[in-house]
Amino acid sequence: MRPKHWAAATPAALMLSLILSACGGGGGGGNDAGNAGTSNAGTSDAGAATSTTTTAATITKANYSEVASAAVSPVGQVLNLDQLAGSLTSGVEVNGTSLSLGDATLDIYKRFRARNAALVTGAVYTESCSGGGSITVNESIASDQSVTVGDSASITAANCKESGLPAFNGKLSLKVTAVSGDPVNSTRYSMTLAGAYDNFTFINGTESVAINGDIAISASQNGSSTVNVGISGSALGFSVVQSGATTGSYQLKGYSFIGTDTNGTISLSVKYSLTGTSPKLGGPYAFSVDTLQPIVVNSSSDHPSSGALIVRGAPATVTVTALNSSSVRLDYSENGDGTVSTTRTLAWTEFDTLK
Repeated sequence: MRPKHWAAATPAALMLSLILSACGGGGGGGNDAGNAGTSNAGTSDAGAATSTTTTAATITKANYSEVASAAVSPVGQVLNLDQLAGSLTSGVEVNGTSLSLGDATLDIYKRFRARNAALVTGAVYTESCSGGGSITVNESIASDQSVTVGDSASITAANCKESGLPAFNGKLSLKVTAVSGDPVNSTRYSMTLAGAYDNFTFINGTESVAINGDIAISASQNGSSTVNVGISGSALGFSVVQSGATTGSYQLKGYSFIGTDTNGTISLSVKYSLTGTSPKLGGPYAFSVDTLQPIVVNSSSDHPSSGALIVRGAPATVTVTALNSSSVRLDYSENGDGTVSTTRTLAWTEFDTLK
C-alpha cells in the first residue's frame, strides 16, 4: 500500500461491508441516503497516546506548516479507505509503508470468522495462523437471518502472522448497537457498530504501532447510490515504537468524521481534539481541528480536490485549503482572528512529508 496523508480513497460502501461482515451478514449494494448517526462507542481511554495536556500548543510562523501537516493527518489516518478491503484507520508508517488498521482488521476478521453456519448460540474458537501464532474468535449473534442489536464479535491475537499482514497482537471487539431496516438484504437501513481496540498492536520487524480506544461506525442508505457513514468516539490513541523506543504518539478525543459517498465521490466533515508528540513538533502538543468547508475527494485521487479545515492553537490558527488534487494552501493567522499573517502553497506530496 502506498503511504497516504490527508486522503480518502475507496468508497464508503466498503466501510459498510466491515459492519455487515462483523455481524455475519452480506453487503447490500448501493443505492439514497438516510442519515448516518455518530453516537460514541464508549468511554475507553486511548492509552497508547502519551500526551496528557489539554492546553493548546503555540503555533508560530516558524512551525505552522508542520503543525498543519500533523494536525490534519488523522483525517487521512482515520478515514483513508484503502483498496485492500475498506479501512477505518490508515497511514501509520511502519518501515516506510502505509499500515492500514481498518484494512488489516477487516482482512483478519474475514480470514478467521466461522467457516460454517452462523453461530446463533455463540461460540469461542482458536485457530493457528498460517505463519505462526494464533487467533481466538468469540462470536455471538441472535439470528442467522437478520442483524440484531447485541450481535457481537471479538478477535484476540497472540503473535499471529498471516501472509500480506504484519504480525499482530491484542484484542478488537465489535458490537451492533443500533439497527433499523434490513442491512443484509436491502439498501434501506441504518445501523451502528461499536468497536474497541485493546492494545491492538501491529509489528513489522523492529517497529510496531499500538492502538487503544473506542470507535463507533454508523452507516445508512435509503435506496439510492449514496451511502452515509459516520465515525466517532471519545478517545482513540496510537503509539509508534521503533527498536524499543516510542518515536511518536497521538490521541484523538471527542472525534467525529461524517461523510457521504456517492458513486466514488466522498464529501467529509470532521471535528476533533488532538494531543500527542512527534519528532518534528516535540510535545506534548494539543490542537483542535474543525471543518470550514467539507472535504471532497474522488476515488481516483489520493488527495482532496476541495475543502478546508482550521487548526486552532494558542492563539494562532492555520487554515488548510485544498486548491485541487495536486496542491494545498496554508493560511497562518498569528492572532487567530482570521487575518492572514502569511500564506504558502505546497504540493500535496510535499505537505505530506512535513508531519
